[in-house]
Amino acid sequence: MAGAWLCTHLWEHYLFTGDVQFLKNNWPLMKGAAQFMLHWLIPDQSGAYLITNPSTSPENTMKINGKEYQVGMATTMDMSIIRELFTEVIKAGSLLKTDEAFCNQVIQAKEKLYPFHIGRYGQLQEWFKDWDDPNDKHRHLSHLFGLYPGSQINLSTTPDLAAAAKQSLIFRGDVSTGWSMAWKINWWARLQDGNHAYKILSDAFTYIDPTVTRDAMSGGGTYPNLFDAHPPFQIDGNFGATAGMTELLLQSHNGELALLPALPDAWKNGSISGIKARGNFTVAIDWKEGKLAKATIVSVLGGPCRISAPQPVKVIEVASKKAAGSNTNPLNTSYGQPPYEKDQQAKMTELKIPERYTIDFVTQKGKTYTIVPVTLTRP
Repeated sequence: MAGAWLCTHLWEHYLFTGDVQFLKNNWPLMKGAAQFMLHWLIPDQSGAYLITNPSTSPENTMKINGKEYQVGMATTMDMSIIRELFTEVIKAGSLLKTDEAFCNQVIQAKEKLYPFHIGRYGQLQEWFKDWDDPNDKHRHLSHLFGLYPGSQINLSTTPDLAAAAKQSLIFRGDVSTGWSMAWKINWWARLQDGNHAYKILSDAFTYIDPTVTRDAMSGGGTYPNLFDAHPPFQIDGNFGATAGMTELLLQSHNGELALLPALPDAWKNGSISGIKARGNFTVAIDWKEGKLAKATIVSVLGGPCRISAPQPVKVIEVASKKAAGSNTNPLNTSYGQPPYEKDQQAKMTELKIPERYTIDFVTQKGKTYTIVPVTLTRP
């Protein structure tokens, strides 16, 4: 699955830069990864779905009738990576106007991929069947790939799946190795729960004495030089944590520039600048008393832009109106609503969806736009 996962980064690079030539140069890699997946997929026993077999959920095991297994079929991580790759290959092929017959083959295969499942505990199933153990505290939650770094699960279009992902996070708990805690920061940020993400971030700063020998799975923490103390040092804990901080302040994976989507209460006042969003927008954000004060957006490429904010806003440089319909920005990646099946006995976790306000406007290449709060007047 590594080739498929790595190729999603090629598409992400295009989304952030708009560099069509880069996408064209790397189309053979993306196509090759999709071709491999088409050969790797096989029909399930019913013939209704395409699955991977054998399949694993990295480093975790499933327990069935008292026995422990490491290899199964159609793990949620596998199917999520493939669905992500196929969506991006379809979009890239359409944009580049190439390999139409092959892209149609990918479209047909994508429609038959084994869907997400919500298990009897209200969790996002990790395995082909509902074998999840609510007492499982394993550091890997690979089945949440569709929530992050993927874009298939979100609060607005797939609330049931978002609630199931939340339940999986609750079952696993916050305490883990450093790099795993970094993953959890990002997942809670995507669920727009900044306070929970901040709690894990704070725990990740637990002081670890580098002169004391520790077991590799003894929990997260930070050495005096701020390196992630796995041990030994693992850079993905540091990179993942900073990625999570970014996700708390700006998200752009859902066809909009979401300003302060998961601002923790602890960050009452602050600012960030030079942060890049998909669509090649460069963003700076200031907030005071936990609310957006001002944002500036430099449109490197030009074109449509959708802003999502925790309060009503306007763009000083243009006459804005309330957003309607879908964003027509060519860099907008919509993954649609992936299919899922839910256990009829599942008790779904409460999901709080913060109120957001959106506006659309057309940008000019190289121009800077200022976003400020406004007070809505009601008739």
